[in-house]
Amino acid sequence: MNRVESSPAIGADGTIYFGCGDGNLYALDGKSGSLKWTFPSGAAEIFSSPTLGPDGTIYVVSSDLVLHALTSGGVQKWTHSAGALLALDSSVAIGSDGTIYVGAPDQNVYALNPDSTEKWHTGVGAALLSSPAIGSDGTIYFGGDDHNLIAIASGGAVKWRYLAGDLILAEPSVAADGTVYFGSLDGKFYAVNPDGSSKWTVKLPAPVVSTAAVRADGTIIFGANDYLVHALNADGTPKWTFATKDLVESSPVIAADGSIYVGSFDGNLYSLNGTIAPLSTFSSWPMFNHDAVHTGRVQAATTGGYLVNLSTIAQAGGSSNLIAGFVVQGSATKRFLIRAVGPSLAQFNVPNPLADPAVSLVSAGTEIGANDNWSSTFGNSLAVISATQGVTFQLGSGEKDAALVAALAPANYTAVVTSADGGTGVALVEAYDLEVNAPAARLINISTRAQSGSGANVLTAGLVIGGSGTLRLLVRAVGPGLAQFGVSGFLTQPMMRVFSGQT
Repeated sequence: MNRVESSPAIGADGTIYFGCGDGNLYALDGKSGSLKWTFPSGAAEIFSSPTLGPDGTIYVVSSDLVLHALTSGGVQKWTHSAGALLALDSSVAIGSDGTIYVGAPDQNVYALNPDSTEKWHTGVGAALLSSPAIGSDGTIYFGGDDHNLIAIASGGAVKWRYLAGDLILAEPSVAADGTVYFGSLDGKFYAVNPDGSSKWTVKLPAPVVSTAAVRADGTIIFGANDYLVHALNADGTPKWTFATKDLVESSPVIAADGSIYVGSFDGNLYSLNGTIAPLSTFSSWPMFNHDAVHTGRVQAATTGGYLVNLSTIAQAGGSSNLIAGFVVQGSATKRFLIRAVGPSLAQFNVPNPLADPAVSLVSAGTEIGANDNWSSTFGNSLAVISATQGVTFQLGSGEKDAALVAALAPANYTAVVTSADGGTGVALVEAYDLEVNAPAARLINISTRAQSGSGANVLTAGLVIGGSGTLRLLVRAVGPGLAQFGVSGFLTQPMMRVFSGQT
């Protein structure tokens, strides 16, 4: 096997696909590492990274500028040639409607249907060097050899150009608010607004070839040829740096647990702890080839629905705290209401409600808020907040339920419900978005860990979807999967049912 410059893509079954300097595309078993198949492209090299279509089709560009479409078994379905004579190591991107986009050194952007027929092509007056990224509105972004970041509408028209100081080899990344990030060989890192105007620029001491990864908390992470991994805040101010021993042209990958993986010319792959914030899923294109498995495929935009409330009811108190994690993603701070409800559950005929719940809110190991008795803290103001924000029910006139209001930046949070008097019972933990009309940040996930089983020990989660359309959600009940985290006494055979409304 020759040198490997292609970044691998990972299929739904764990198969690893990557190109090689010998002109072959390889497929390896993700568990054993054994070779599943080899596809000879007929070209001298494959440096581009494979892209995976929604039906499992593998798209890869060889150095003779031929786009190959293969089945997941390595059988060629079709080819398409851009007709240029220069080598190409950029990848393709796939739109939410299945359209395949590829830029070429012949100064054209090509949009192809999944059956290889051409949808359109557009001349942009520059050879396209970077892999494309796709915005939430379908805009396709490329770096050209004329030093411009070029924005192209999904129908093929050039929307705008933004001039950098040198070549743009890094694939652009897109933040949750639509800001486009990219580095250049001029040693600058750029943030450009969705309308093509400059947001900010950071000057670095060396060129930037690495594609940035955008975390859920808005942090931007990329490598540079100053031997450093850089982390910037969303406003461009420095957050931290990590020193390697050579150039960092590798594009960072952010895992689900927030770990950051990046390679260096010093021969090492580095794993950095980060701050448990995962890759942004509120962004249309947060990293190289879209995601950690490099599908190169943008997801369909939401049709108008969004999460307003997340809640879980379960046994709490004693030695069994009710622990709920939730994620705020986006680009802004907004207010949320967190409640731990016990006595007020009596109005719904819930048996054995927790008599005196207390709640604390934690992020990155630091407590950022706590409450025991809501009325002693808020008085009538909590009732006003609840009434004006459409909270599903008011807390009772007593003060034993707990609640807190906090302005939260995009990050991971944990709400812990305990018993102030040492008792046990059923408690409800809730998170409400108090600014649903501010879309720059959203609730995107809740994960609750508590005792569960049958009868009175059933773990029940609720959610409210607001807005004017539907929202695609993944709902999981995890028992055996907790063993990998050292959790003992996990439920061996969890079962889940989903209901709508008051069922």
